[in-house]
Formats: sequence, C-alpha cells, structure tokens
Amino acid sequence: MSSTLLVYLHGFRSSPRSSKAVMTEQAIAALSTPTNPIEWYCPQLLASPKDSMEMVTHHINQSNADQ
Repeated sequence: MSSTLLVYLHGFRSSPRSSKAVMTEQAIAALSTPTNPIEWYCPQLLASPKDSMEMVTHHINQSNADQ
C-alpha cells in the first residue's frame, strides 16, 4: 500500500507543539485514511542546522512511505 510522508519543519526558535504545527497535524490526521495514509513528522529541531538535516534525512530514509 502506498503512503505519504509529510515532513513539517518549524522555525529554529519554534517547536513541534506550536499552534501552527498542532493545527496542521490535526488537519493531516483528518485527511489521512486507511487507503491513503499520511505519516506526519514534525521533529524538535536541534541547535545545529546540519545535525537537524541529518536527523530529518535519516527519518525520511527509514520511513516506509513512497519515495
């Protein structure tokens, strides 16, 4: 079954619990269905942009979503 990975990158001074991130997560959950699943990924970004990108890239590569 195909699936979609949606990666939401908030600002470096923001968080995955910001109002925009939470509202977006809820909207994605409402759109996700058993036949069209959407995996939501909104990590807490690290202080280092380089380390953050490595973390996000690792998650994308480990995901079962279509690539």
